[in-house]
Amino acid sequence: MGYLTLSDYRNSIQQSIFNQLVQNNYAKLTLAENTALDIVISHLAQKYDVTQEFTDIEPWNPFQNYQIRTRVVIDYPEWDNKTNYNPYDCVIYEGNGWMCQPVAESGLATLPGQPPTAGGWLPLGAQYEIYYASFPQGCTYQGEPVEPTLANPVAPMFDINNNYFLNDVVYWNNAQYQCNMATACVQPCDLKQYYVYENVPLPNVLPDDPINNADQQYWSLLQNVIVQAGTIPKSPPPGRIIPPGRLEWTPGDNRNPQLVECVKRIAIWILSDLVVTNNRPMVWEDNYKSALETLSGFAEGKTTLRIPLIQPNVGKRVRYGGGVRQQWAY
Repeated sequence: MGYLTLSDYRNSIQQSIFNQLVQNNYAKLTLAENTALDIVISHLAQKYDVTQEFTDIEPWNPFQNYQIRTRVVIDYPEWDNKTNYNPYDCVIYEGNGWMCQPVAESGLATLPGQPPTAGGWLPLGAQYEIYYASFPQGCTYQGEPVEPTLANPVAPMFDINNNYFLNDVVYWNNAQYQCNMATACVQPCDLKQYYVYENVPLPNVLPDDPINNADQQYWSLLQNVIVQAGTIPKSPPPGRIIPPGRLEWTPGDNRNPQLVECVKRIAIWILSDLVVTNNRPMVWEDNYKSALETLSGFAEGKTTLRIPLIQPNVGKRVRYGGGVRQQWAY
């Protein structure tokens, strides 16, 4: 399973037409989606951190540790009454996911022919339900708690251009860091000593910088944070306190909806070229061109995409054009 799911196509194309495009050959669908992803990434890779957005949606694995923003889905083979299941095997039964528990944990042995509802099984959630690993609790910005919102889904993540206070807590590369030195901004009256803007130092140091933060004078490592193996994909009950360094699953889809739409529209256009080259609906072509126009807007900075930006190394700049902008030049 990749970035898209089969349910993503339901709002854009009728099931019968989709079946005609795929022709029961899902390798063809995978190829079209991979090509669409490559087109999308080629527009965004110079500005946005595409590695965090374009991750596959895989079935939840009880033996695997997961990182922040990772997505899993409840999708397994159908339960078979003739199969002797082992502990931690996962199945789908009557539209829901179930995991076979060890006898020591459930107190009940799972036997062949025994449906999950009879005991010895742990419910996982509805089939095709998506969960994602949310950001850790306890992140602060300028002394105030900060949590992701719809307007800023990556709010707790370290931003090299923010102004941090002493003891602020941020998330960066699967770990939480605490600020040991407040952000020191260059005063306007001091900018002239750098002559050109590209020489002005960045306001912060990356928390995991092996050179500039070698002695942790700017940021100190608090703890590594992951979704530990065996954490059941379900929403934690209200009021539950999550242990430090441990994450829980959040039900829902944390993919950027604009990118999902762009990848889907491009994939449909590629699939249609393999079936109805000379008789493709005009709306598919319009959707394809609209997706490319949207991506160009993100790449050129006309619109802002709500996914993490590439964090530059200290002292590095990306400059567009041949002229170097100078300070105090009139």
